[in-house]
Amino acid sequence: MMKFLKLAFIYIFCFFAVAWVCGYPFGEALKTIPETMVAASPNKVRLAPLPNGVNPFFILIVSFLLGSLIVIVSAALNQERQEALQRCLVGMVVLHSLFAGFQYAGLVSDLDKDFDMRGWHLVKVGNYFSGPQNPKILAEQIKIMVFPRTRLKLDFRSDLSFERDPNFYLLRSLSYHLYPIDIRNIRPGEFDGALLMGVADLASAVPSEYQYVFPLGRNDAIALKEGLDSRR
Repeated sequence: MMKFLKLAFIYIFCFFAVAWVCGYPFGEALKTIPETMVAASPNKVRLAPLPNGVNPFFILIVSFLLGSLIVIVSAALNQERQEALQRCLVGMVVLHSLFAGFQYAGLVSDLDKDFDMRGWHLVKVGNYFSGPQNPKILAEQIKIMVFPRTRLKLDFRSDLSFERDPNFYLLRSLSYHLYPIDIRNIRPGEFDGALLMGVADLASAVPSEYQYVFPLGRNDAIALKEGLDSRR
């Protein structure tokens, strides 16, 4: 355990040392790097250069090389050359985990622009269907609220019209970002619940067989059947 902590310290120290040389001291690096690593869509992550033009991958690669150099030299001096490669691989995992943490922090920061973050719950402000980015944000909230049920089939119900834009686009964008949750009745079988958006009277719109209701807003909610397998 102590060896792992020592290795983790070496590589993390190297990462922030390289970031400092590139013009980003510890506090500034913690704030700026996550802002460049935001999930742009279900298919890709946007990795933008830092404000001064440095690519975060450059910091990652140089810090890995620097940390590995320290590890290899230390192993040689302590006559532990056979463990050098294994320690370098551990360092790679440490830096990868650090980068994943930055990506998650960037996603939370991106969501926080539209929602107040309270633990694992998101509190809506404004109207979901008010801009091209909001379906992605709404989809992430729904996935968090129904987790770990990842393959639900939901009956989409609304008093709004989705035959023309912008609602036409917004509904299809929401369906895309919700995958593998199905709101287009594509998969066979019964519905696991209902997604109600823009419903004037939520109380009467929720079917009686749906026992669990998760409010999304004054006119929006998710309703699920009782007894769903939590590992679906």
